[in-house]
Amino acid sequence: MSTHGAHGEWASVLTLSASQALSLTGTTLVMTVTALTGASLTDDAALATFPLALQFVGTMAATIPASLLIWLVVRRFAFSIRLSIVFVFSLFSPYAVYH
Repeated sequence: MSTHGAHGEWASVLTLSASQALSLTGTTLVMTVTALTGASLTDDAALATFPLALQFVGTMAATIPASLLIWLVVRRFAFSIRLSIVFVFSLFSPYAVYH
């Protein structure tokens, strides 16, 4: 039994559905742009998805250190550190593509 009532449950379902749709749209956009950027950087079509592969390798390599960071410090602080790191490295992306 929920204390929210029928309206609160539907609002939660709609919010979660919209969040999931936006998340999947963002993921599709990132994968497409990464492959197109890779294709524009190389003459060899086989290397077009190499930047996307590096994203997966980077995610796998950062999983254990990130979980240790969350375990050692407060979760909110660890999330702020992660966002700061992502922001700083995202500033280098246009430079890397154009040079």
